Amino acid sequence: MTHILLSHHYPEEYNRCIKITFRKKEHYLCARCFGYFSSFFLFFVASFFLDSLLVQIDWILLYILPSFAIADWIIAKYHINTGTNLTRYITGLLLGITGSRLIFLFLNNPLNHKIYYTIIPYFLLIGFLLLVKNKNN
Repeated sequence: MTHILLSHHYPEEYNRCIKITFRKKEHYLCARCFGYFSSFFLFFVASFFLDSLLVQIDWILLYILPSFAIADWIIAKYHINTGTNLTRYITGLLLGITGSRLIFLFLNNPLNHKIYYTIIPYFLLIGFLLLVKNKNN
């Protein structure tokens, strides 16, 4: 049961997970999700103190950082390269920064255009790539 709480991967996909032994039992954490949540909470708290600085670099936080995770996902999805857990963890960290910034912006102003200009293109890209991938199978 703890497998479902800690990782959304099936046992045959545990190569995408970080293995932690606790009380003589092995637990698997999704590498990208672990990176995401590692940075999400820290950066979210920091956003309250650094908002005036972060506004100046929002285009990096919202548009550049998530592109690394999407590129890594595309490479793995199309079997170009399997990637490593370190890569997944680092891209998860970058996604966590973006995710926390988006939540922070949403909580301050749910109609902030930056939120939707970030989310919609990435969702459309991923949806298109999944559609192409499924047609090729």
